[in-house]
Amino acid sequence: MATTTITEQITEAYDRIARRGDLIRLADLRNELGETVNRHDLDDALRVMNRTGEVDLSPMSTQGDLTDHDHWSAVRVGSLMTHLISIR
Repeated sequence: MATTTITEQITEAYDRIARRGDLIRLADLRNELGETVNRHDLDDALRVMNRTGEVDLSPMSTQGDLTDHDHWSAVRVGSLMTHLISIR
């Protein structure tokens, strides 16, 4: 059985919980992935995917709606903390 890459795991997890183009919380994506991917490796993969246009990472527009899990799940992109992901 072939080993899947982190990028494939991200895409597969996203596809299980959303339709392509949907904007979902990174917290939900992390919940779906569980402990299968190291946090540091996942964050790095998400940043690369964002840079290459494979995903869009964005901050929550209403910061007051963020839960503790949203804050914990956020990915820093430059100086911006992102809480949402979309895959086309």
